Amino acid sequence: MNHPIALESNSVLIVIEYLGILFAGINGGLVGVHRKLDVFSILVCSWATALGGGFIRDIAMGDIPPVGISDYGFILTAFAGGLIVIFAHLEIDSMNWSLIFTDALATALFAVDGTAKGLTFGFNGGTALFLGMLTAFGGGTVRDLLLNYVPLVIRDKHFYAVPTIIGCVLTIFCMKASMRHWISLGWEIVFDICIVIAVVLVRILSVKFNLTVPGAMPRKRNQIEMTKRFMTTTTKKMIDYSSHWYSRPQSSRSAKRRRRGKDPHKQQQHNQQQRP
Repeated sequence: MNHPIALESNSVLIVIEYLGILFAGINGGLVGVHRKLDVFSILVCSWATALGGGFIRDIAMGDIPPVGISDYGFILTAFAGGLIVIFAHLEIDSMNWSLIFTDALATALFAVDGTAKGLTFGFNGGTALFLGMLTAFGGGTVRDLLLNYVPLVIRDKHFYAVPTIIGCVLTIFCMKASMRHWISLGWEIVFDICIVIAVVLVRILSVKFNLTVPGAMPRKRNQIEMTKRFMTTTTKKMIDYSSHWYSRPQSSRSAKRRRRGKDPHKQQQHNQQQRP
């Protein structure tokens, strides 16, 4: 694949990626500490959370080998997050909203980074959107599956995936505008930072005020009986109408033939009588 723009030339994306890896490593390490895992398992959780999403993204992009196993800077940053948690987990846990904030910040940073990387490597906006989502949610999903949890992106009813997807879409518009020279690099940096802040704020506020994404439409038991009666009545009417429709054309054709004197049976009898 041809890479029209080298990702490494954009220092802003590099900073965003390192920050996302560090905070995701801290978040994954905290989850491991809460499960009372050993040091090695905590570091594995940090690596999976920090680099699992990028690992899946790079494989989907065909960027082999993935940075999760080839970039020593990223690997050391992920392990650094785990080491910080190993020695300072009490202090981090004592901070209010530490786990939610670090997860929200890492998710927002990864969403911007993954989407921007997809566009930088020449993919269209729709593909870049999915790559950003893989980067944002992949690491946490791998971690939760390793720890036998339902992935957070599925079990959390607060605004978690929705603002992240919106952040990916806004990143696409921002990157497209920069590529077409509608905005300068400085404004692109400002917009990227604003997108990250907005995604984090929506996530934090949704948890604080218990704002959740609506689920299926609430139904009552008596509505089920109404639905059954409606379906039964509708089906019966359709069957009656179909039977009437199929029987009506046949009788009308026969009547027309009789009126026109073209009944085949009578015509045959008439021909036999006319023979000598």
